[in-house]
Amino acid sequence: MANKRKSKGATKKRSTMNLRPLLKPAGVGLVLILLVSALVVAGSKIGGMHWTPMPVENVELSTVLVYQSNESFEVVAKPFIGKSLLTTDVDEVREVIQSLPWIRSAAVGKKWPNSLVVDVTEYQPVAIWNGQRVLNSEGLALEQPVVEMELATLNGPEQSALEVMEHYLQFSRVIDSVDAQVKKVTLHSRGAWELEITYAIEIALGDRNVLERSRRVVDVIRAHDEIKTIKSIDARYPNGVAIAYHEIEEIEVQQ
Repeated sequence: MANKRKSKGATKKRSTMNLRPLLKPAGVGLVLILLVSALVVAGSKIGGMHWTPMPVENVELSTVLVYQSNESFEVVAKPFIGKSLLTTDVDEVREVIQSLPWIRSAAVGKKWPNSLVVDVTEYQPVAIWNGQRVLNSEGLALEQPVVEMELATLNGPEQSALEVMEHYLQFSRVIDSVDAQVKKVTLHSRGAWELEITYAIEIALGDRNVLERSRRVVDVIRAHDEIKTIKSIDARYPNGVAIAYHEIEEIEVQQ
């Protein structure tokens, strides 16, 4: 009986020795994880002062800003300085950055041990809207970008910004075919459209069939060797246009 009890004791001892090397690293790791988690969630008070684990010291912008000012980026990024990198919510940072008017999208990542890294995509400016703001590629009227640009001027009722921008892009494709540019587009409150193109040529299109009429204008321009002699073109006629020259009285050209 004594030998039998001894044999059981030996077996139990060998089992304990075999498990100990496996359990020890896992146990230490678990303790460290729990310790760090406790410090991060609850913080710790040393000498009456609050300690922030791994504070954010930098919010790095990996993109060169063109239309949005660096100063405005720094203003919205500053509140995250000093917060714990471990607990900072990158989605919150992203939403704050995207609240800037010329920022279309932002991606935020953590760079250990003390930095947030931000990559942004900006909206593209299209045209000046009603003399003050600038339309982006989605037809939204934004504050002036920091960079100075030569843009076309669009005018119209406030709620018509997207419609006017879309017509401007269509008119531009038509007018570009004669090596001219649309400088101004105006939509009047009663629906009539007017253009100003290269050499300050004024074009009246009326309130209907405006794209067809703009193509008619292009045909007239092609027929002129020197378009700079043209002062204005009135394309509101059913079958033709009226042309005014800088030094010649207005004449009607039938097609």
